[in-house]
Amino acid sequence: MLEGLTHTPMSNRSCWLQEAQKLMGEVHTDQLRFVDCYVSYPIGLLVPVVGPCMAGLKHLHAHPAYSFDFALDDRGKLRIENQTIHTKRGNFYALYPGVRHHQLRTDSIFRYIAVFIDKEFFERQWQYYHRSDSNFRNVSFAFDTRMIALLKDFMNEFECQLPARQVVLESLATKITHEIIRKMLGLKQTHQRETIRQEINRAVELIHAHFDRDLSVRLLAKCAHMSRSNFTRVFRKELGRSPLQYLLSVRLERARKLLQSATQSVTDIALQCGFSTLSQFSISFSKRYGTSPSAYRKAFQ
Repeated sequence: MLEGLTHTPMSNRSCWLQEAQKLMGEVHTDQLRFVDCYVSYPIGLLVPVVGPCMAGLKHLHAHPAYSFDFALDDRGKLRIENQTIHTKRGNFYALYPGVRHHQLRTDSIFRYIAVFIDKEFFERQWQYYHRSDSNFRNVSFAFDTRMIALLKDFMNEFECQLPARQVVLESLATKITHEIIRKMLGLKQTHQRETIRQEINRAVELIHAHFDRDLSVRLLAKCAHMSRSNFTRVFRKELGRSPLQYLLSVRLERARKLLQSATQSVTDIALQCGFSTLSQFSISFSKRYGTSPSAYRKAFQ
């Protein structure tokens, strides 16, 4: 699910990079080789998958856009001007354009979603709330699974290539921006569907964090505080596929990334991504991508 850059056709890669540079500043594709990217004006999303975002490690850099790092775990360290921040799962860290910052290297991959929003677009949306200054002093705000669900909706739409895709992406960009602003201003909206979505996304986060383990539907349902049958029904309604289909999709996407950027053998990658045998991995990969893992790696290289 967390994919994007490698699905961009080679003929469109330069156009994609230009859009990313408008938001991020000086960046090149090699710095994003471990990252899935979704860029469609006026926002861009970056998700580290099998390694760090090398652009984010650049010492005290700044972006022309507003940027927001949504921490999915507690393993990150951010240097913002003269302050070092240890990330907290469930918080997002907001930076206005021009603020110098960088990520500090850690022993493990920091799981997060970085959101870049065009400066003029963000400030136009901010004006609806009758606040004079969008250069917020507090850089840390809490988010919930509703916010992550919106970001994943954007990722899904980005990948689908359906008619009116750009219109839908622009609509989602507006919704994401207002959701961020409302979280920053402490404005809340609660209803029953949001509660259900939060429970489902708790299970989704468990899948992304532990896709290499033996995750059963019963365990995922328990995480979501639902019965197995109700969880399966609601999960399919929310995400358009069963829990096990979603788990398989996550495993295959991680494997695809590792085949592109890692040096492990195909067997090691299969085991690392939660497949019990190489045969099981090869069959699933070929069915999804139309080629074997070995052929995919050779063609990509």
